[in-house]
Amino acid sequence: MVFMDPLIEVAIIALALVAFSTVIRNRFMDKEAERQVQEKQKEWKVLLKNTDKESMKRLEAVQKEMLDAQYKMMRSSMPPMLIMLAVFFLLLPVMNSTYAGIEFPPAPYVVLPGQSWIWYYFVIGIVFSIALTFGKKIFKKSEAKTE
Repeated sequence: MVFMDPLIEVAIIALALVAFSTVIRNRFMDKEAERQVQEKQKEWKVLLKNTDKESMKRLEAVQKEMLDAQYKMMRSSMPPMLIMLAVFFLLLPVMNSTYAGIEFPPAPYVVLPGQSWIWYYFVIGIVFSIALTFGKKIFKKSEAKTE
């Protein structure tokens, strides 16, 4: 049952799922491992410029530490991904039965086969996700400047 314009409904659902996904990911992600990876990447870039033996030995150690931290980060990203897949696959049949017969306009500059609701959902979801990521970065930078 469609309550308003299907384009708006699908966009609202995509926005809600992107926001929910971001909250779940932030709740489960290992922030310490993420911070370690960033620190190790900075150290790795500095060591990469040096060519002496000590730097090369330390470079190998940093690479191993970075891989361990990345493994921890990847491991902590599995639960949110599984939760979001479960939510999406539970919502998929409902959305498909609701929006299956509705024609969606082609997205500008995007050539997609079929132009069904799912393609529109993915395009809108990606746009919202990118906007949310940029907004979060801008918020963090402005927060850091005020401190």
